[in-house]
Amino acid sequence: MKIFSHLLERGRDVELWVSGGLSGHIEKHFPELLPHVVIYDKGSAGVASVEKRSRRGLRRLLAKSALLRRIVYKHRAAGVPELVKRRNVDLAHIFLDFSFPVPSVAGCSTVFEVTSPDIAKHLGAMPEDFIKGHTLFNAVSDSVYGVSRKYIDDDKLTTAPLPYFRPSTLIPSMPGHKENAITFAARLISRKNGILFANAVDAFLSRHESWRVDILGNGPDEDAIKAILSRWIENGRAFVGKVSDVTPYLIKSKIFVSVIEPDNYPSQSVMEAMYAGNALLLSDTGMSKQKFIDGNGRVVDLTKEGVVDGLEALVSSDNLGDLGVRSRQLVSERFSADNYVDYIEGLYRSALTNDSDSHRK
Repeated sequence: MKIFSHLLERGRDVELWVSGGLSGHIEKHFPELLPHVVIYDKGSAGVASVEKRSRRGLRRLLAKSALLRRIVYKHRAAGVPELVKRRNVDLAHIFLDFSFPVPSVAGCSTVFEVTSPDIAKHLGAMPEDFIKGHTLFNAVSDSVYGVSRKYIDDDKLTTAPLPYFRPSTLIPSMPGHKENAITFAARLISRKNGILFANAVDAFLSRHESWRVDILGNGPDEDAIKAILSRWIENGRAFVGKVSDVTPYLIKSKIFVSVIEPDNYPSQSVMEAMYAGNALLLSDTGMSKQKFIDGNGRVVDLTKEGVVDGLEALVSSDNLGDLGVRSRQLVSERFSADNYVDYIEGLYRSALTNDSDSHRK
């Protein structure tokens, strides 16, 4: 949604297709996008929803000539080719959706976003026509690219040179007062290693009475994590659960922990934490150290002892505050949202050109 908003700022002729379940999220967090949103599940309900929300906006969208492209972001629907044709869609940029018809069926070029190693592995279970049919595939990182190469030919696969990052909440300057708090924010699934972290936290908190830990998220590992940390949850020194906004926690905390496999990069949570001035403790996996660590934290082995030792080293550091300041600096040095969108627009041009060349052949 942030990428889509950025494209709108550049004056691109785009619209955002989402399932009805996301409409509330958009209305709450991205209300400025509503005139450009197609809420589409089945039949013509999506178009009707747009018309009810903004009749003038709908007419304006339908009147556009699509000189560059329209982008389809996410949808779950039958009858996609008919809607693509009706709304003059030239190119669909697809996130987290394996149901979108290939270009020969949909009638438009496609860029399929490979957003994680799990999505890359799922490509291996897709029919051969699915891989051949889509125009281009975009891997979000080198590690995701490495998995994707097992299933996609190099001429159809590219990798983003940097992650897209715009903070969820603008923090004009480095946060001032910070508490002795550690934040962990992730989906609580096995490869995020929340259980491993909880066991390390249990040992760490028993030695450091002035510190607290917040594990923000939900998922299948949540109950096990709560059981491990039950005594700390009861006395208010730990919290486990999903929250609507992690930013207030990141502003207050001094350390952010991410122990993801196979790679922390390009985690949005890590970049949000850096922007909020947190020192980092990351698993030494993939390109985590190369991309995120430069005088602002440390990487650790994926063992309870490794995580505990890493936490001990950070909290006993005389310059912990300086590490957080360095994290904030690295965000502006390494992650330019404008550079990322330049890359994406070049990718769109390549997809449209490739399809044109194929049709000429």
